[in-house]
Amino acid sequence: MDLESVMERVAIAVLWHDGKVLIGPRARGDLFAGLWEFPGGKISSGETPSTAAVRECREETGLDVVVIGTCAEVVHCYPAEAKSSQQGNALSLKLHLSFFACRPLNRIAPVTPPFRWVRSERLSSLKFPAANHDLVTQLSQLNFIEKFWSDGA
Repeated sequence: MDLESVMERVAIAVLWHDGKVLIGPRARGDLFAGLWEFPGGKISSGETPSTAAVRECREETGLDVVVIGTCAEVVHCYPAEAKSSQQGNALSLKLHLSFFACRPLNRIAPVTPPFRWVRSERLSSLKFPAANHDLVTQLSQLNFIEKFWSDGA
């Protein structure tokens, strides 16, 4: 059986405000269904990663945001799925994730469900896809928070 790898570029908006982080559960039927995620998605052709993070955040949460910095660049390979493609090849998924620290333009705007603000100390008790684990750990560290959101925004 041949192993094929699919590389996808993904942009993610990381929002922290008043001790809370914006996250939502992945939908049923999606890859990693039931796990928690930050707003984000695939980068479209001709789009920069930061522009994609802003667009995806608006589409998924209803919030307009501004990028204030790059949190992390992560390349993660998820193992081949148990089911094979039609050609009999197992497919593995390789993601290049660009995580961007963002700030909402309107801090009192409501968020579109299922996204919600969750206290940062709760993040470690929630399940995220493996590619997010290091960032989730960093979001519990004050020096990391101050690096991007030092004014408490």
